[in-house]
Amino acid sequence: MSFDKEDYLTQRVKNKKPYNLNAMKILIERDRLIEELEIITSFASKTSKKDEYGIISFRLDNSQLILNAFTPDIFYSGSIKVDAKSDDKKEFFADAKTLLSLVRNLKKRDITIVVNETLNISDSEIEYKIPLISSDYFIPFEEIKPEKSFQIELGKLLDALSKVHFCTAEHDEVRLYLTGIHINSKGKDIDFVASNGHILGLYKLELDNELPTFKITIQEKLYDILKKIHSYRKNVIINFAFNEDYVVIEFQDTNRKIYSRLFSEAYPDYDRIIPKEFSFSFTTSIEQLKEKIKSIKVISPFTIHFEFEKDRCRIYAKEESEFSSYITGNAEQFVDNNTYKISFSFEQFSNLIKGIDDAYLIDIKIKDKNSPVMLSVNENKNFYLIMPIASAQDD
Repeated sequence: MSFDKEDYLTQRVKNKKPYNLNAMKILIERDRLIEELEIITSFASKTSKKDEYGIISFRLDNSQLILNAFTPDIFYSGSIKVDAKSDDKKEFFADAKTLLSLVRNLKKRDITIVVNETLNISDSEIEYKIPLISSDYFIPFEEIKPEKSFQIELGKLLDALSKVHFCTAEHDEVRLYLTGIHINSKGKDIDFVASNGHILGLYKLELDNELPTFKITIQEKLYDILKKIHSYRKNVIINFAFNEDYVVIEFQDTNRKIYSRLFSEAYPDYDRIIPKEFSFSFTTSIEQLKEKIKSIKVISPFTIHFEFEKDRCRIYAKEESEFSSYITGNAEQFVDNNTYKISFSFEQFSNLIKGIDDAYLIDIKIKDKNSPVMLSVNENKNFYLIMPIASAQDD
C-alpha cells in the first residue's frame, strides 16, 4: 500500500488534469449507496481536518460500481451492482459526507447518477448537482501479500473488540500502540487487550478451531468500521489476513475489503502486571455500581472512595461537595468487624464502568493498595485492571 502518512505530500499528483468525461449514467439502489457511504464516513470524515480524507473515488467496472476511500492508516474498498451506460472504466471523485446527506434526502428505491462536468444525482422527484473533486487528492494503493490468515464470524470478532476498545488511549504520541487494540493468538485462545496506561481491558475468546499463533496491534478505528458494517450485514464470515505491516479484512458476501496499517511497536507484556493472588474480593451487581457512579458524577469529583464491609460497600466522594451511598454485595476473604478502604481516579473508574454493558455481576478483586485492582465479569473471561491511588480517606 502506498498511503504512507510521512510520504503523503510527496505522493500527490503535482499537475492537475481537467476532467474530460463523456456523460456516464448509473442506475443504483439508494439503500445500498447509503450503506457504503455510511461505512466510509464512519472513519474517513472523522480522521482529520484534511478535506482529502473525506473524498470517495467511484470507478465503473462493467456492472459494478467500485467505491474507494482512504485515511493515512486505512484504505477501504467496496462495490455495488448497478445498471450503467458507459463505454470505459472512468473514475470520478466526490465528497462522501456531502453525497451522503443528499442521497438521504432522496426517497425513491432507485436513483440515477449522471457524471459529466458535475455529479448529478436524482430520483423521479428531486435532483442535486455537486462539483466533482480533483483526483490530485486521492492516493492509489497497491495490493499487499498476507503472510497469515484465518476466518471468523464478523459478530464474534466484533463482540471481542467491543469488550476492550473503550480502554484504548484517545491520543498518545509517544506510545502510539496504546491507541490500538492488541490481538494475541495462542492457538485456540485469543487475547484481546487494550490499555490507555491507567486502565487495561482483556477479553479471552475461545475458539473451536486452531488458529496460527501471532501478536498484532490493530487500529481502534477498525472497530467503528466493523460495527457499522455489522449493522447492515449479520452472520457474515470474514477472512482476516495480515503481514508485519498491514491487515486485510475481506468479506465473503461482498467484494468489500479493508486494508489497515498495524502498529510496529511491540505491545507491553500485560501478563506481567496481572495479579495472580488476591487478599479480598467483593461481588455486586454492575447496575448498582453504574447507578452510584452516575449519581456521583454530578459533583465532578477527582477521587472516588470505596469502604467495603462484609455485605455492603460505601461509595463516597468528599471534596468541595460530598456524596455518600451504599451498594449491597458479598465479600470473600474478609475479616469480621473490619472495613477495607481503597480509592481510584473518578474519571478512569467511571469510564471503565461505563464501557461494561453486557454483564450482571462484577467481582472487585484486590491484592493490595499498591497493585492493580481487577474487575472481573463474564466468569473471568473478561476482566479489567485499574490502579488505586493514595488517599488520606483510606487510612
